[in-house]
Amino acid sequence: EDAASQSRVLKVNLDMLNFHARRARDRGQTDRAMKLFSKCIKMDPYDGRAWLATAKMYERAKNYNAAREWLDKGLMHSPSNPFLLQSLGVLQERTGDLVAARETYLKATKIDPEHAPSWVSLGKLEERQKRQERARECYRSATVGDERNYYAWQCWGVLEARLGNVDEARRLFQICSSVNSQNAAVWQAWGVMESRLRNFDTAVACFKRGLEVSPRNTFVLQAWAVLEWKRDDLVRANDLFERAITIRPSDGGVYQAYAMLLRDRKLYSSARAMLKRGTEACRSHVALWQAWALMEAELGNVKQAREIFQQGIWDSGGSEKAHMIWQAWGLLEAKCGDMALARRYLRQA
Repeated sequence: EDAASQSRVLKVNLDMLNFHARRARDRGQTDRAMKLFSKCIKMDPYDGRAWLATAKMYERAKNYNAAREWLDKGLMHSPSNPFLLQSLGVLQERTGDLVAARETYLKATKIDPEHAPSWVSLGKLEERQKRQERARECYRSATVGDERNYYAWQCWGVLEARLGNVDEARRLFQICSSVNSQNAAVWQAWGVMESRLRNFDTAVACFKRGLEVSPRNTFVLQAWAVLEWKRDDLVRANDLFERAITIRPSDGGVYQAYAMLLRDRKLYSSARAMLKRGTEACRSHVALWQAWALMEAELGNVKQAREIFQQGIWDSGGSEKAHMIWQAWGLLEAKCGDMALARRYLRQA
């Protein structure tokens, strides 16, 4: 009885310490969070939560080596922990080791066939490698393992929508929304599909539902703005884009989406102004610089395109996505006939 009592006290203390560590992390108190998670590990090194949380903190800081070390240490104590394995797979995938990532996800699903996050991660990797049927089976396994995992239903629905299986996608989106009606992402995905099918009223209904549950969701606002652009309500589209920018002025994706629509209508001055505004608001957004430079190159403004590529490299701050600029710049130089410079830039990519 004494041993059981001590075990319960330890569990309660460990749960409370993990709670305080997570709260410190969420408040941006990184040092305090790290110390508290370390205490959790000392209290019970076989509990994977603190190992996982610490690794994720390092991963968010892009210190992938440290993240890997913490996951490896956690797995030394709990080699059958599917949460640690799934997180390791995500890290391996992020650092480009797709073969190892797949093996790690498979290991996690064999250890716990009902671990939905591992099935979903494996499914997304299979999609990335164009193995659609395998991806579908992974998402199906995830929903069998945990029918309340709304993200699994959502990923499956997005897959079917992309493959053109509209009725099946609607069925899956419906299930997802019934499992979690507060998930704005499923309403956005559903609306985007209906918009592509030119079912505009249905799409707008989805977007409105998404904004009901998440009024400041810029992804929903952007998708709705694109729809209004499609049906030539440019005033409303502009209002929706501006709402999104007001909510998240440093979201480069909104500026880029708006600028590309302006470009497609040959409104080049307006597109240029939007790209300039976007790069001023979020200077490290690689895709914005790339899109702007490519537009100028298409218009024959090669000198200006080069200057924009260069500024993008400078302002990207060593971003892991900077290769996009080097690649696009290299292809431009190849098109202009300077193969030596093209090879030099493509090597940078």
